[in-house]
Amino acid sequence: MKNSVSDFTLCDEYKAVERALRKYPAKRAELEALKNYVAALCSCSFLNELGASGSSSPEERLIEALERNPEYRRLVRFVETMETALNYLSAAQLTIVDCLYWRGMSIRKTACFLHCDHSRVSRNRRRILSCLIKDFSTDFY
Repeated sequence: MKNSVSDFTLCDEYKAVERALRKYPAKRAELEALKNYVAALCSCSFLNELGASGSSSPEERLIEALERNPEYRRLVRFVETMETALNYLSAAQLTIVDCLYWRGMSIRKTACFLHCDHSRVSRNRRRILSCLIKDFSTDFY
């Protein structure tokens, strides 16, 4: 069995992509919650007292507040990168991602759900991860 440094790096990259896939639903929900929170703050009149610019509309104040928020920028980067990468997958591959990473099903349960052999799901999982790796930089995780 041949193990090279690049084999270990690839394995680490696969694991990192899997972690990102598992985090995606929560990060997307976190982004929406942050948008709603900042929108609620922007609609309050006390923001002008805190030094917010004199933007005339609530929409302008919201955009300005979101652009200044580093957590918002980080979440947007994560969600947009993930969504862009997921757009390259087929419907069948997205179903596998949904089962394995978002529903927490095992490879065998996913295969049973899809009425196929578990080795097919395993092969597709590797293909999916290989496809997604190229869309992520190492600092993304």
